[in-house]
Amino acid sequence: MRIEEDLCEKPPHPENPDSRRSAFLAYNAALTALSPALLAWYGYRVFGNGKSREGWLERLGWPSKAQREIVPRDNVWLHAVSVGEVTVAASILREYAALSGAYSTELTTTTSTGRVMAHKLLPHLPVFYLPVDMLPAVRSVMKRVQPLCLALCEKELWPNLINEARRCGAAVAVVNGQVSDSTVEKARRFGSIYRWALGNVDRFVMQYEVDAQRIVEMGAPEERVAVAGNTKFDEAGEPLTPDEALELSRACGVDPADALVVAGSTNPGEEGVVLRAFQAARKRTAGLRLVIAPRQIERADEVVEECRGYGYSAIRRSAVTGGHTADVIVLDTFGELARIYRLANVAFVGGTFIDKGGHNILQPLAQGVPVTFGPYDYKIRDIAARALEAGVAYQAQTPEDLAKLITELATGERRQSLYDKALALIQSNQGASKRCAEEIQKLAERAKGSM
Repeated sequence: MRIEEDLCEKPPHPENPDSRRSAFLAYNAALTALSPALLAWYGYRVFGNGKSREGWLERLGWPSKAQREIVPRDNVWLHAVSVGEVTVAASILREYAALSGAYSTELTTTTSTGRVMAHKLLPHLPVFYLPVDMLPAVRSVMKRVQPLCLALCEKELWPNLINEARRCGAAVAVVNGQVSDSTVEKARRFGSIYRWALGNVDRFVMQYEVDAQRIVEMGAPEERVAVAGNTKFDEAGEPLTPDEALELSRACGVDPADALVVAGSTNPGEEGVVLRAFQAARKRTAGLRLVIAPRQIERADEVVEECRGYGYSAIRRSAVTGGHTADVIVLDTFGELARIYRLANVAFVGGTFIDKGGHNILQPLAQGVPVTFGPYDYKIRDIAARALEAGVAYQAQTPEDLAKLITELATGERRQSLYDKALALIQSNQGASKRCAEEIQKLAERAKGSM
């Protein structure tokens, strides 16, 4: 198949046709040249370590059952990479379904964990794997699906996928868009390809003004860029009622009157930091207890042993059958962390004392609990800035700083004031999911009207 071959009826948009064609040819020539190495790498992931084994033919463009259920030119396609982005997409899709005249929708993911989450959150939605960004695979899938609008969540920019959507008459949007430092650097190195891809996007619905400025600097037409806020505030959830919190306390085997620290999404190397901070805080707050929720749940036994190494009694959450006196509960169950934050006087969120960039600080804030985190915050920087400004988040540059913060906040002396401020922060930043959904519908209607 020649890469210039048209598969859909509508031609690409006419802006700068020579530079667009040059970028198209350069990108696909590079993929062709690298294809032996890419295929070897892909083969290893399928047949070696098995990370891409599930749905591997689907990723290469083979038709899936979900694709066969889709009515061409009467649907909207959202793409989300993995678990985090799928929760973003689910929030947008729920708002979209509530709109008048909404079209049918489908969702693609890149990872198997993302797909599992998609089936959990959206059990009746067609879900399939995103094809690899090579023309035969992308064109095969796009010809079958033919969406009215292709919406890519957050940082996803796949040049061939976007180009083929436009060639098939679909509108393209980036929703809940953000631009990382690494993306800016890549755009500097591969400017023509980024300008080609960005020129094919009809609407950029970005999280914050800084993201909007960056995407324009990378080559996005300024008139196509809007700021809508971060949909993660919409996913934060409702705080537990007092009765629900009491029931959860009993399920965890703790007295509701106990002062509690919850350390969520910790990674190897962070549990020691938390345990030292806990040691310091216990000197001021007698009877203080700790919950540690390791990011990798399979590390629960390892974390229990580390707690015992510090001289603390520890129990796995799954082993709790009633009241107990353990100093530390190690959370080894799925889906409880967001709720358990409600029991805390103060929370710590991991991925911030190692170079991970930070995990979800909105979960404790949504329960009205002040949150602490370490110096590595580049993945949560914008949300963290708002929480810091609101006075409900505290950043520690060193383990010693963290110990001081947790010691102060674990007393619960300002608990009600911080609770009110945290909930006010969440509520004042909600609504981005609906704004993204409305932009998608406008583009879908426009595409439908031009057919």
